[in-house]
Amino acid sequence: MKTQRHIDDILDFASRTRWPDVPAQTRAHVKSLLLDSFTVLPAGYRAVGCHEILDLLGQWPAKRGASVLFNTLKLPPPTAAMANATLAEAWDFDDTHDAAIVHCMSPVLYAALAAAEWSAEPVDGPEFLSAVAVGLEVLARLGMACTSPLTWTRTATLGGIGGALAAVRVSKGSRDALINAAGIAYMQAAGNSQTIVDAATAKKLQVGFAARAAVLGTLLAGKGLTGPKDILEGKYGYYELYERGKHTLDAALEGLGDKWEVDNISVKPFPCARETHAPIFAALDALQGRRLKLQDIARVVVSGPGILRDISGKGTAKGGAAAVVSAHLSIPYTVAVVLLEGDLTLLDFTEARVVQPERQELAAAVEVVADAALAYNDLAPAQVSVTLRQGAVLRGSCGKLAKGFESARDASVMERKRRSCIGMSEHPRTAECLSAAAKLLDDAERQRDFANALVETLAGAHS
Repeated sequence: MKTQRHIDDILDFASRTRWPDVPAQTRAHVKSLLLDSFTVLPAGYRAVGCHEILDLLGQWPAKRGASVLFNTLKLPPPTAAMANATLAEAWDFDDTHDAAIVHCMSPVLYAALAAAEWSAEPVDGPEFLSAVAVGLEVLARLGMACTSPLTWTRTATLGGIGGALAAVRVSKGSRDALINAAGIAYMQAAGNSQTIVDAATAKKLQVGFAARAAVLGTLLAGKGLTGPKDILEGKYGYYELYERGKHTLDAALEGLGDKWEVDNISVKPFPCARETHAPIFAALDALQGRRLKLQDIARVVVSGPGILRDISGKGTAKGGAAAVVSAHLSIPYTVAVVLLEGDLTLLDFTEARVVQPERQELAAAVEVVADAALAYNDLAPAQVSVTLRQGAVLRGSCGKLAKGFESARDASVMERKRRSCIGMSEHPRTAECLSAAAKLLDDAERQRDFANALVETLAGAHS
């Protein structure tokens, strides 16, 4: 069928691409993204709702399963993938592809890791890393093809497809297995932005569900089950059903295998929605190293592209777990914290800090407005104007966000993030395990059983 042209191109790419085919700079970035994901995951144990999730999942252990990282728990592979992806996304500190509006690594990496651990054959470093790179690349490009405002959550609805391609690759599956696994993952595609509107504590699970769908699709395809084939542009394919027929697949897939969108996946400097980042940097620019007192501030105005106001323009819920969830998504809260504290850390997204009266009062004074002259879906620029009671006005701006390679180049930012996540982790050997994982990644090309070595290193925080 004519409409299957794009999925055929994707299958060709996923089948043929090997680690030496990936440019050296992209290979280095893939490794950085893996380490970043492993870094944020252990902090997830202390995120709202994650203890409850792990307590429930732990009631279904599997002797021969896949590992939950920084834990001794083994679960059925789809469930282990779900648990790890959920933990990695729990603080909203995991990577993002800005143009696609997708968290790429969590649904892809943890689907691949669970499938590799389940596999009877060793998965070497080049094969594992190329599988992850393929899944990341396809997921980013499929997200880029979407043109509508967020209604479905693309990480959740498309993550299973990218994850399935990676999981089949590490399982050494055929081209038929690739499309069948991706099709079965697409059958499970779900995830919506109402979780954002309602500050649902289960929001983080949507990424986990995508990883679970990927592994389940891979295992079922391995048993010979077939899924739908025309999953992108068929009568009920993704873009017809979820995007109402509106897409730019031709442009999004142009240069597939030659130019790598993985290069544009960004490491986050702050544990909150990407829509808050340009306003945070603008607030820091306005402060110029100072901190303000609540009684000195009369008004705060944040302006930027429309998506900033529509996704993150509200304050937090009044209390409880919903207050924490909404804080991650709130420009008024994050800007208020920066103005008062001069910084923003993981601890600022704990309930005790989110509900502090001073922060809530200032957040209520922050107004977020849309600049109609800016492209709606852009995440920058942003301007912050702080009017002081004595009449002075402090102004700050952020013209663009560091993304892709650039986002991972600042060693001080990366080290600050690593220390923050280790400090939030409940496990005493987290720093040691992450250092060992970094060494494995450096030596990945020479590792014959790389996937299992990673699991043994990162599941050992309790040993």
